[in-house]
Amino acid sequence: MTAETRDALAYVCAHEERIRADLIDEGAGPEALDLLLAAAREDRCVETALEALHDALLASGDVLGVFGRGIRAVPTPLGVNRTPAGEIVYRCPGELCARTSWPEPGALPRCSVSGGPLRRDRL
Repeated sequence: MTAETRDALAYVCAHEERIRADLIDEGAGPEALDLLLAAAREDRCVETALEALHDALLASGDVLGVFGRGIRAVPTPLGVNRTPAGEIVYRCPGELCARTSWPEPGALPRCSVSGGPLRRDRL
């Protein structure tokens, strides 16, 4: 899986509820999102489903889709480390996407794809 695909899937995982609401509000329906989530849950190739979701978002008025917002969409200047070493983060439990979530009070963050808790890790 390419870095671009992992970043796009991370965006979808982190914003699944908003993406679903936007698709429904614009009359597109959530089918493209549901197909992507099913492909990821069943460990099938997600690239085609990501493209379909990207196209559906573009058609509904989202000018960036899923590929224009990836983690690498805003470059980090050379010599700048945005996260301190050794910080605790939560990551995708299946290592399908590049999502990183910071600890917050309350319940552990959950994966939008599998429904399982994100795994604890250190940077």
